[in-house]
Amino acid sequence: MQALQTTRLLPQIRRQDSPQTSPHHQRPGSLSLPAQQRPVSRRLTPHRTQSRHHHQTPITQTDRPRPNVTTAGNRRTRETCPRAGTVYDHGSADPPQTLRTTAEAHRLSLPRKARVNSFSILPGCPSSPVILHVPHASRTIPPQVRAQLLLDDAALDAELDEATDTDTDLIATLGADHARTHPWIVKNALSRLVVDPERFPDAAEPATVFGRGAVYTRACDGRRLRDEPFADTEGLLDEYFRPYARAVAELVTDRIVACGRAVIIDVHSYPERPSGFENPAAARPALCIGTDPLHTPDWLTSATRRAFLPLGEIAENTPYTGCYVPLNRYGHDERVSAVMVELRRDTYLPDDGRPGKQSVAQLGTCLAALIDTATEVGADV
Repeated sequence: MQALQTTRLLPQIRRQDSPQTSPHHQRPGSLSLPAQQRPVSRRLTPHRTQSRHHHQTPITQTDRPRPNVTTAGNRRTRETCPRAGTVYDHGSADPPQTLRTTAEAHRLSLPRKARVNSFSILPGCPSSPVILHVPHASRTIPPQVRAQLLLDDAALDAELDEATDTDTDLIATLGADHARTHPWIVKNALSRLVVDPERFPDAAEPATVFGRGAVYTRACDGRRLRDEPFADTEGLLDEYFRPYARAVAELVTDRIVACGRAVIIDVHSYPERPSGFENPAAARPALCIGTDPLHTPDWLTSATRRAFLPLGEIAENTPYTGCYVPLNRYGHDERVSAVMVELRRDTYLPDDGRPGKQSVAQLGTCLAALIDTATEVGADV
């Protein structure tokens, strides 16, 4: 399995927040990466900048405790998936975890360093075309990368609170476990502050102008996150970004070979209040559905709305637009369908001790309904 690209991704443009920035489908041909590694990026609004003193406190990760989630077991008859092999829980010292998998998972030609430390691919059923992509759920920062960051520990923790798509990995796991046919899952095991796999890796990324390219140099509030210019950008891209991009792109190809198609569901969340670089006037519904004119067919948009109907407030392409599609297939390969699911965090995360309107478990059930439709209905469309 290898690198993916995306309409909104691989180095992609996922969230577009500002009318002042260029469209999220940017001149793919101008990228320096090979076609299968180029990502799309999201457009964002420039923010003010402030300087910050450099503190090099060693740190690895600041994960918050996870909510206690109780599930009532699978509600429906599911396709049986063979159990074989292991998938590493990258970014932790825990032993490998046995997961639902197939022998296909072990045909990956990934560098061991990238495979173990930066992301994981959790195999699904051989007959599933669905890929859940979870790029921004982790708060893990390797010590050597922490040493590059200029924020002190308190400021970094606040930045991670705002930038991390908290519990989207758990929502994806619950959705996969409740689905009738288990999908494939790609999880970034490192914080987006290490590298953001959904950005272009060069100047073609519009968010670079305010320090939010593939390697961030500015925090959400505009403070300096890294030195500018940052000397080790290429080193981070080589170590973390490019192996991830190759793996995702290959996984999409693998699903097309096995199923004749691939359906990418990009799982994200966003804060109730806009960050400093975002358009403050854009609507921020409980669910933002990111779509693409070619790669998001009407049935997939409708299925997403139906699945998350309990959220009530649903809109398309606000405050973020686009969806994740490998660039080597973007704009011409209709075998790749994609949609972005952007959950506003206050709908499910505790705030001052009060639970959100929708629990993580309920959102997992909603996602399972979308996975089922993408697996079953999509095959007939």
